[in-house]
Amino acid sequence: MVNDAELRKLTGEIAPISQAEAEKWYKELRRDQTRAWYTIVVKKDNRVIGEAGLLRMFKPWRNTDMTIIIGEKDARGKGYGKEAGHLLLLTHAFHTLGFHGISVGVVGFNKTAIKYWKA
Repeated sequence: MVNDAELRKLTGEIAPISQAEAEKWYKELRRDQTRAWYTIVVKKDNRVIGEAGLLRMFKPWRNTDMTIIIGEKDARGKGYGKEAGHLLLLTHAFHTLGFHGISVGVVGFNKTAIKYWKA
């Protein structure tokens, strides 16, 4: 998903990454205490369709950023992002981690994301 040109444009990524770079990112992510990253999976067929995460978690201020990406085109617009956002990230951030604020950032021309975050 990370190397899909359309998706990269919508998320603000500039260039594709190699398998080695992806593995390095993943190893660093697992050690990073300021992030919590999850895979979005459709239960009925165990298919990975995206990712969701909390990043730049700043516990002293009880604040974090949130991201949701539905990378599989045929899974977009079906409510998976909303479900992941509400059931996983918001519940986890507010109730489990005790955060008081969550921020998001959206590339200005990504109309779908802007509509999602306004809802």
